[in-house]
Amino acid sequence: MDELICRSRKGRTTPAEEAALLSWRRQSKDNETYFREFVRLLNLGEAAIRKQGLPGQPLAIDLIRRADERTASARPPTKLESPRTGWAWWGGIAAAAAAGVAAILMLASPVPTADRHPAVVLGAGEFVTGPSETGTATLGDGTIVRLGPQSRLQIVSAKDAREVFLEGRAYFAVAPMHGYPFRVRTRAGDAVVLGTRFEVRTRKDDLRLVVIEGRVALGANGQQVEVGAGEMSMVSDGNASPPVKVDDVRPLVSWLERFIAFQATPLREVVWELEREYGVRIEVTDSALVDQTLTGWYADRDFEEVFTIVCGVLQAECSIQNGIARIGR
Repeated sequence: MDELICRSRKGRTTPAEEAALLSWRRQSKDNETYFREFVRLLNLGEAAIRKQGLPGQPLAIDLIRRADERTASARPPTKLESPRTGWAWWGGIAAAAAAGVAAILMLASPVPTADRHPAVVLGAGEFVTGPSETGTATLGDGTIVRLGPQSRLQIVSAKDAREVFLEGRAYFAVAPMHGYPFRVRTRAGDAVVLGTRFEVRTRKDDLRLVVIEGRVALGANGQQVEVGAGEMSMVSDGNASPPVKVDDVRPLVSWLERFIAFQATPLREVVWELEREYGVRIEVTDSALVDQTLTGWYADRDFEEVFTIVCGVLQAECSIQNGIARIGR
């Protein structure tokens, strides 16, 4: 719903989408309050970003737009096409958002909770990729899904539940919502989480689960095993195997290539993943920043672009000198 509000504010919605947004606002007083607060925070955050920016560097909004303009003609769209970058900083400034032709930058949008939103809505529909396609989708609860080639994701329509059905493989960064577990159903078994990052791969009646962050309950035929960060488990012939520790999960999810998604992830963990992904050294010189959390994703970006985006989201002062990237205030 957040993305729809952003596009509505920019005048980039269809009449049907506007009608759906208006209907949602009228469903409850909480929905209307959320809408008004979100728009107010968008205005505040956008003004702050335009006013402060990054010293000596372009705004992340402009950087993303320029990068997309450079690559748009060379990159054919997929059936499941969504913004190539989306970021959010859950912290003091609240929110700002801007959308270009093929890019969206989201800063600090409020997190829906069970108390504020009695009705959980993931959206509706089905996402499909071809043999050589990948795609990224943001569901109605904020969960980020990267769908692998030759895959299908169906959103299960269920009141007050978060469920999807997967054929193929997908990487999930699940938005935490207390009391509302997120369930990935497959022919082989189900993966149930509260908020985490993981990959599920299915082949006929077999399943493989790789957990990057958090814990996932994997169930099949009445059996259930808990799989933690850096662990893998499989379902074969209807049986779930005990989890095994994996020293480096990257080769198991190599199909993602240069794609990373964060879901309310502390900056200290973001730094660790960026260092590992790009082979750079990053220092956070202000200890007050390390516990700030980021939510968002990027694909096919070089380090300088990603670093600039992160700094813009945090409203931090950043520099790269002698091969060391520094984040501070």
